[in-house]
Amino acid sequence: MSLDKQGGYFVPTAIPESASLTKAPIVYVEQQTTYHPLSKRLYELLVEIANLHAKKQADYGRANDPFANVRGSADWGVRPWVGAMVRANDKIKRLQKFAAEGCLANEAVEDSFKDLAVYALIGLVLYEEETACPTENPSDGKSLLARAMNDLCYVNNQGEGS
Repeated sequence: MSLDKQGGYFVPTAIPESASLTKAPIVYVEQQTTYHPLSKRLYELLVEIANLHAKKQADYGRANDPFANVRGSADWGVRPWVGAMVRANDKIKRLQKFAAEGCLANEAVEDSFKDLAVYALIGLVLYEEETACPTENPSDGKSLLARAMNDLCYVNNQGEGS
């Protein structure tokens, strides 16, 4: 991260889809945005957890799915984004224990915070996947899956605001 003339600094805002994070974890800078200097550590941590996720996916994910381990909750009848939140809750429980007792036996407090942030973001990604409605016309006959997804979105959205 580099400082700008007003004392702010630049942080990455996007990772190109063409990036191969499984081979060389790195956060790419597509465009630069200036943020307040007091937020510097926050943005450093965002870059750090992005790289942490990229490294860990080699152990937990698959080459074609970085969230394969979390999606595995579906094998137990638990929606994947909910599975991510269960894992996040494990980190919260660990932090609650630290707050009450002042120590942890097997993991640094900082690691629990970082893991919690990653699980929250994984949960959001999986939630967005689950609730996304296709934009193509379901009556064009092109995709049985698109028609089914549109039907599911229609049914799911009937309970909202009606």
